[in-house]
Amino acid sequence: MNYIGIDLGGTKILGALFDDNGTVIYKNKKKTKAKNGIKAVEEQLFSLIDDLTDKSGKEEIKAIGIGVPGLVDVKTGTVKFAPNIAMNNYPIGDLIRDKYKIDVFVGNDVNVGTLGEWKYSPEGKSSNFIGIFVGTGIGGGIIIDNKLYTGSGGVAGELGHMTIDSNGAICGCGSRGCLEAVASKTGIQAEIKARIKRGEDTDIKESLEKEGILKSGPLRAAYDKGDIVVRETVERAAKYLGVGVANLINIFDPEAVVFGGGVIEELGDIILPIVKEEASRYAMRSIFENVKFEKAQLGDDAGIMGAFVLAQEGVK
Repeated sequence: MNYIGIDLGGTKILGALFDDNGTVIYKNKKKTKAKNGIKAVEEQLFSLIDDLTDKSGKEEIKAIGIGVPGLVDVKTGTVKFAPNIAMNNYPIGDLIRDKYKIDVFVGNDVNVGTLGEWKYSPEGKSSNFIGIFVGTGIGGGIIIDNKLYTGSGGVAGELGHMTIDSNGAICGCGSRGCLEAVASKTGIQAEIKARIKRGEDTDIKESLEKEGILKSGPLRAAYDKGDIVVRETVERAAKYLGVGVANLINIFDPEAVVFGGGVIEELGDIILPIVKEEASRYAMRSIFENVKFEKAQLGDDAGIMGAFVLAQEGVK
């Protein structure tokens, strides 16, 4: 009995064929081609699934799990809103199910990635677990009593949109002072640009002007060189993240919090100690002292591994 796990992203679609034990039999990826519209995304997705089903041969595929970057109704498998891949009230679960006659389970990509990190954590599986992924934005997932918590509408886990500073920067969601607005790479970029506009000098200015966006590699290089603007901005973001983590610890009493995403991969050794120190200031001591802080281990495979877990658990 085999399973398919898919991580549908804004630029690429990663998919894998798994056996019943979660071993990867075959893995492939394709460009999403989201700029060409929803039909182009469909064609790429179906082409990848065709390839994976072909590789399964005569072995039956029991279910397909898929993570999507947007708001997902997990009960119906409908993507309510995913601007990066041109999906709006898009019944992706039904479309795949009707085409392949296989059970399909759909979730938010970061929720699904959290599921993968939780299931395959080298520290051992925790019953209560929080995943926080810091990149261009901030997303997360929550495991409660060994189950992914998705809420009444199936969209829980928008950790990046808890309010950290009610007078803070405007967030992309339209609110103000969200964790994402002050601690993501987008938030870091906005603060650095504001300081440049005020006349402050920074080594990252050239990279920003050349690339148009802030990239983690040059950000790390500037930090290591002792760039004051970059150091203060990164450490400010880490402190905000620590406050957010303290809130989550106080609310959920997790055994572990895992941190992933591009910013953590590049700057985790700098950011995580600050996050932990700041969280210790605001979390209740009796709860905080029992929480493990971990760096995500699966990298790009978190999504497909979580999608496998989603599929396998879904058909049980």
